Amino acid sequence: MEVIEDAVDKVWEMTAELAGICRVFYDQYYQGKEKAVAYRLGKVKKYKNPLFLSDFGLNYAPQSFVYL
Repeated sequence: MEVIEDAVDKVWEMTAELAGICRVFYDQYYQGKEKAVAYRLGKVKKYKNPLFLSDFGLNYAPQSFVYL
């Protein structure tokens, strides 16, 4: 996983194609902010059977993962 931190417009340019959200939502989320943060995921593993977050010791998904 890679962490991307840069100006709001630059992060959008780097992530827009696979962000999973629209530009309007992105702009509203980062309104008034100078810096944005995104995660570039790698080696994604697809499970045969769905698992619950609790199977990984989690109760809630991080906000940014909810959109994936």
